[in-house]
Amino acid sequence: MRSNEVHFVLLAGAGLLLRTFFNLQSAPTGFRAENVLTLHMVVADADEARALEERVSQIPGVRAAGSFRCCRCRTRTGTAVFLLPAARAKAAPSFAT
Repeated sequence: MRSNEVHFVLLAGAGLLLRTFFNLQSAPTGFRAENVLTLHMVVADADEARALEERVSQIPGVRAAGSFRCCRCRTRTGTAVFLLPAARAKAAPSFAT
């Protein structure tokens, strides 16, 4: 008898979690995400990044271009720092979707 009550509570909780997830999917984000392209690139230095940003902003139809650098991420066990070896940083940019 007790296990039926536990199953019911778990089922109700799962239903509420799904409803919340679907509500979050339809909530307004505060910006329009149509026609937005994002990508991950590895560039040698800040000058190359600025030059690439300038070239992308010159493409017909592009209304805005921007970039940022992230090298530190907090994890549960501390802070992870991502450093690129000099040889890899000088290689051609790599793209990921």
